[in-house]
Amino acid sequence: MLALTAGEAEGLKPPEFNMEAGAIFTVTLRNTPVYPPETLRWLKQFDGYDLSPNQRRLLAYAHAHGGQFTSRSYQKFAGVHLYTASRDIKDLIRKGMVHLTKKGGRIYKILPRPEASTQKITIPDELQTCIALLPKDGYLNNSTVRRVLGVNRVKAARLLREWAGLGFLEKSGERRWTRYYASPKAYESPSTAHESPSSSMDREDSDS
Repeated sequence: MLALTAGEAEGLKPPEFNMEAGAIFTVTLRNTPVYPPETLRWLKQFDGYDLSPNQRRLLAYAHAHGGQFTSRSYQKFAGVHLYTASRDIKDLIRKGMVHLTKKGGRIYKILPRPEASTQKITIPDELQTCIALLPKDGYLNNSTVRRVLGVNRVKAARLLREWAGLGFLEKSGERRWTRYYASPKAYESPSTAHESPSSSMDREDSDS
């Protein structure tokens, strides 16, 4: 599993597993890139978004096809079921990375990322509120976000992942010991009226 994860992160083809003569198990590691160098450089901008290997493959596929993709094309090239494709695509939408080109349509498009050298990402209002009410120990967790914003556990977890992906928070620990600390970027970013992608999406769902 470690070899699979490391290889995918470096854009290498996955290892090949074979059984020879019915008794000898072999693993072949190939130092061959899955994507061209330009695509690997382009994918680097998404390193902080906690994406699965298949989601990275989907973004690379879209990048090579005019920045667009469909759920059917994802299912076909990644070998995933409809439910998995829907879940992965919705996650990308909630992270503000892709959007449906038109209501009721089937084509998704990658949203342009802001250029770090010329444009700063605005810190979301909800995160400003949480940071302003940071507990004495100086970190945020799921419980803190639920209490401050009045949201449920799933929404709190989603917001924390988004804020970490945008570079506003730094994650420490796992599972029940997971904590998020405000990064320097959280204090340097402009603070104007702005919502997290998942918040605006949840509001649209409730209005429809």
